[in-house]
Amino acid sequence: MNSSTFGVPFSYRGIMFIFWSLLIVIFIYFLVKSFQNPEISTLEILKKRYAKGEINKKEYLEKKSEL
Repeated sequence: MNSSTFGVPFSYRGIMFIFWSLLIVIFIYFLVKSFQNPEISTLEILKKRYAKGEINKKEYLEKKSEL
C-alpha cells in the first residue's frame, strides 16, 4: 500500500503541517506581545529617581502631586 494521499508523500505533508503550525504560533506570539504595554508608569520612574538619589524628598513630593 502506498503511503501517499493524492500523490503527496506523507513526510512532505508532515513537514508542511509543522511549518504552518510554527508560523501561526509565531504570528500569534508577536500579535499578543504587540498589545502588551511594557512602558513603565511615570510614577514608577519618579520612585526610581528618588530611590537612586537623583531627586530629593521635596522634589519627589512636588512632582508626585503634579502627577
